[in-house]
Amino acid sequence: MKVNDLLKKSCRIVKSALFFRLPKIPSAVCAGLIPPLTYYLCELYYHNPFETPLSLQIIGWLPYYLTAALIFGCCGRASIALAVSTSLHTVIALINSYVIIFRGSPILPWDILSVRTAVSVADGFDFTPDARTLICSVLLLVLIFISAHTELRIRGAKLRVPTALMSAALFCGFALSMQSDKIGDAIGLYEMPFTQKYTYRQNGFWPSFFMNAKYLVVDVPEGYSEDEVRSIEAKLPEAEQTSGGTPNIVVVVDEAFSDLSVLGHFETNIEVMPFYKSLVGSENTVTGVSYTSILGGNTANTEFEFLTGDTMAFLPSGSIPYQQYINEATSALPRAMTAYGYASTFIHPYGAAGWNRNIVCPYLGFQTCLFDTDLKYGRYIRNRISDKSVCDYIFDAYENKEDGTPTFIYALTMQNHSGYSTKYANFSPYVHVLGFENDQIYSAETYLTLIRETDNALRKLINYFSTVDEDTVVIFFGDHQ
Repeated sequence: MKVNDLLKKSCRIVKSALFFRLPKIPSAVCAGLIPPLTYYLCELYYHNPFETPLSLQIIGWLPYYLTAALIFGCCGRASIALAVSTSLHTVIALINSYVIIFRGSPILPWDILSVRTAVSVADGFDFTPDARTLICSVLLLVLIFISAHTELRIRGAKLRVPTALMSAALFCGFALSMQSDKIGDAIGLYEMPFTQKYTYRQNGFWPSFFMNAKYLVVDVPEGYSEDEVRSIEAKLPEAEQTSGGTPNIVVVVDEAFSDLSVLGHFETNIEVMPFYKSLVGSENTVTGVSYTSILGGNTANTEFEFLTGDTMAFLPSGSIPYQQYINEATSALPRAMTAYGYASTFIHPYGAAGWNRNIVCPYLGFQTCLFDTDLKYGRYIRNRISDKSVCDYIFDAYENKEDGTPTFIYALTMQNHSGYSTKYANFSPYVHVLGFENDQIYSAETYLTLIRETDNALRKLINYFSTVDEDTVVIFFGDHQ
């Protein structure tokens, strides 16, 4: 066969595959089957959907049907409606599966407000798909392909507009019904916000997502009012006045800093945090174990608890106060320090928009806020500014403060941010776990080496302030494990 004939035959095969149309009856069958099949494949990205109670499986089909029906009403073509709907749900499910891998919990309604922060740190994660992800993605692509060849249409606005409006109304009704405690109890929705990953497995993605939406608004406790708080305050004994002076206060919240030995014994070729451990029990030092409300992410919540004194225990699980609740001047440590005559500075060597810090920090009372664009120099470890460089920024802020004015400096680092599997030309792990091949535990050794670098930075920080003339309190802790 000649090359030209072979090319023509190949083109005919491709054309027939791309432009074939299903007969009317198979098209109707496809229109009925594709939404639930999409449901099962999207759920399969992160769990076995057949372990979900059958009644909740069927309820879980509804958003898939309603999305397709809404688009069908808008365009009048089932091929477009099913293909777009399936594509949309596929993208959401794929994103959700990676969020679970990286963070340990699924997408929550308030995560929509975190998109900019997530995108800004995405380059540090490994997105290599596993076998399950690949299989689900390929099967969903097949569904999209079949969807695009489903030949069903409705013509005329008299049919399309009511279809679209009815679908939109039913979708809104579905979303609101999932937020009703009575309906949730009736259909057996599992609700335990502390364990969102398990909740999503029990209920399915969309019922769980909409159920959590009711936590976007925090209810005022019964009997709570400012007058009631002041009446309670008036009954308290007078606080004892002290004359301890106004020392400078330097707070370093170190990204992902923790002692992994709390998880179990392992041996390394060198000590991971020798200086930190030398401080334990030393003179003029208070040490202990800090507990945070988060694991593996959402640093802003540790900041919120430390700076405001409020607890995440009174807020919906998975919420981000910086994005959801702080939208005006708020009582916080920086504001209190200003009342005591302190100058306050916030330092973070990363993007200002992360967790809305550029908006929130002034609301908390910080007078000066410095982000990556304000910090013109710095040594990088991997693709993050090093903790030692953050120390230099702290020293600059201290040395440039007004004479006679105490300073409150709050620094949040980025050096140790995940992920840890990516290799960089400017970084090679030198802390090794004994008994393993290096390639087996590259991520662990990357993390441990970063912690060793932080330990060196902490030594630099303490040594500097031990030589200054003014009294200075240094507070150092990790934001999460």
